[in-house]
Amino acid sequence: MPGAIELKDPRETFEIGLSLGRAIDEMIKTPFTVTIQGELGAGKTTLCRGLAAALGADPKEVVSPTFTLANVYLADRPINHLDLYRLGDDACREFIEAGLEECFDSLCLVEWPERIDRDFYPDERLDLIFNYQSFGRTLRAFRTTLAAQNMWSYVKAQSDQVKRKWLE
Repeated sequence: MPGAIELKDPRETFEIGLSLGRAIDEMIKTPFTVTIQGELGAGKTTLCRGLAAALGADPKEVVSPTFTLANVYLADRPINHLDLYRLGDDACREFIEAGLEECFDSLCLVEWPERIDRDFYPDERLDLIFNYQSFGRTLRAFRTTLAAQNMWSYVKAQSDQVKRKWLE
């Protein structure tokens, strides 16, 4: 996988979300899942906001579905946004009973994906993780398909290009 993307602030996180949304729009036409792992306040929802905006959703409507478990955004294609943070000790059972596996039938963004077993997720996905660093945070992709690797290369190249412009 290409390297991590360094993010200094929410604006950069939103921009990476925009790049990821454009990449999904150009490269992925089938149902696809993006899992986003990271601590509270790491930027998961901000990334989702940018991604949804790139696909035509109103970014002001993109909020973490922490208490509702799922939000749906109307865009060029339906976007399901899950937040599994509040699932209990029997998270896999709760996930199934809530019917959330149906969300994988379209574009699905999942915050706190580690709350359920990875076997529940479709193979066609991009797994992302935020890590805090002294300068801000990094965003790294892992366990991905070839299509997701190509998409991440595109996003990483866009990030590098934007950062070069900021330095000029």
